[in-house]
Amino acid sequence: MNIEDLDLAGRRAPVKAKGAAARRRGGRAREDFVLETVYWDAGTARLLPRLLRGRTRGPVFVTHRRPGPGKVVAPRDVCPDTGLARLSYGQARALLDQHTCHSSFLPSMSPRTRENPSSSSGTPTRR
Repeated sequence: MNIEDLDLAGRRAPVKAKGAAARRRGGRAREDFVLETVYWDAGTARLLPRLLRGRTRGPVFVTHRRPGPGKVVAPRDVCPDTGLARLSYGQARALLDQHTCHSSFLPSMSPRTRENPSSSSGTPTRR
């Protein structure tokens, strides 16, 4: 998602539908995807300016570092204002896990219990 696609006043943005693939006609891929609109609430609307930090174009989610000299990154995946690269799904997942999970709680749980915490026999401790 790029900043240019955000409708900040309307609190919405068009996104490619999950599983959307380019339609083929005559053996050529076309760039007409099924678009859905996502909406956000007041809390997200207050936080978005912090995330964008005055940027008006480029990727919404960027890394904290510029790509290294040997890294080949498509121009559309680099912020033209800051030179920071688009955040990958793997990096986003790692950051989400790092900032939302209790490190002392998850390792003691089995993989099955992590999927369905209500089925655990013990009571989890909260911090």
